[in-house]
Amino acid sequence: MYDHVRSDNYDYNNCNHLACSEVRAAKLGGHCKNSFSYVYSKINPEWNTQKNSTCVKQIANENMIKYYDHCSSKY
Repeated sequence: MYDHVRSDNYDYNNCNHLACSEVRAAKLGGHCKNSFSYVYSKINPEWNTQKNSTCVKQIANENMIKYYDHCSSKY
């Protein structure tokens, strides 16, 4: 909903628009954070950034394949 309200030309059939929405949702959803990551990030911030980035990509990819059949061949 955020992307639809934010953009004048958001297209639900555009796979790039949908992918951006999924990345944003995965990043803000909190699924990629846990207590170990938080504690370890205080010791080595670079590690946490890499792990979080990989997690966000994985969740966004899974959601694209799961929810958007017309885009699944691209992701």
